[in-house]
Amino acid sequence: MSTENEVAWLFELEVKPEDRQGLEALMPEMVEGTKKTEPGSRAYQIFSRENSISVYERHDDSDAALEHVKNFGRKIRLPGLDTSSVSGPALSSDTARQGGGEP
Repeated sequence: MSTENEVAWLFELEVKPEDRQGLEALMPEMVEGTKKTEPGSRAYQIFSRENSISVYERHDDSDAALEHVKNFGRKIRLPGLDTSSVSGPALSSDTARQGGGEP
């Protein structure tokens, strides 16, 4: 499978301590739902830390990435996330060719 049009991102979200347990309960559902319903999603992993979660996503192309974002917004409401503190790079094959990501 070609990686020419691939889109990936890694970002971190802060989690309020009082909402951590509920969020952790949703993580398996989020990952499994993505695997089952989004064939253009190549990788979708969530890593948990004390006050934050990191999310790594990789999609076949920008259409698959946009479909994931649309589906995610429709299906999942995440309490306790401070989305104003989202940080991390978005990577694509163009970024890699320009020296900003892995070749």
